[in-house]
Amino acid sequence: MAKVRINRTRSRAYARDWAESNKVGPLSTLITNAARMGAPVLTGALRSSIRDDKKQTALEVRHRIGSRLNYAYLIHVGARPHLIKPRNPKGRLVFFWRKVGRVVSLRSVNHPGFKGVPYLQRPLVEFGTSAGFKVIIYPHIG
Repeated sequence: MAKVRINRTRSRAYARDWAESNKVGPLSTLITNAARMGAPVLTGALRSSIRDDKKQTALEVRHRIGSRLNYAYLIHVGARPHLIKPRNPKGRLVFFWRKVGRVVSLRSVNHPGFKGVPYLQRPLVEFGTSAGFKVIIYPHIG
């Protein structure tokens, strides 16, 4: 009986390794590279921060593709118009305003918002469905 379990465990391990090297691994590399190319570039920080974190256990292989930058999610989903105020209530916002062409000091700023760029979602849907995977997109909440 113990020998059967060992063989069954080995066959699962071989199937997992085959799936990783022949299907999941190349697909995640393809999605990662496409996400990097689709990410908007202002400074290049977002594009260079997109990573593929692989976690392999005895029964499964997981790939998490994304960025750890604090603004990466906002770039992906966009932002509504909002008011920006300094952390200190008596303070001021000081920054270089490209449209004006100089450094400004303001008490608050009405940010117009922007439409998101789904640089991760597009390659996942395109390459994931063409590889035969079921891709589920959850709506953005907030």
